[in-house]
Amino acid sequence: MEIVVTGRHVNVSDRLREYVAEKLDKVTQLEPRMQRVEVLVSHETNPGSPRPRSASRSPVARRVR
Repeated sequence: MEIVVTGRHVNVSDRLREYVAEKLDKVTQLEPRMQRVEVLVSHETNPGSPRPRSASRSPVARRVR
C-alpha cells in the first residue's frame, strides 16, 4: 500500500511520516484491496475534526464517530 503524506503550510518530519505509516498499516487488515492512502497535514488556528480521504477502487474507508 502506498502512503503519501503531504503538509499544507507545515513541514512534515520523518518522524511524523513513520508514525502515520505505523498507524495506517492496520488499514490493510480492514480493507486488503486498499492501494493508496493520502494524508494531508495542515495547521489550523481553529482546529475542527479530521477529514479522512481514501483513493481506492474498493469501497471507501470512512471515519465512524
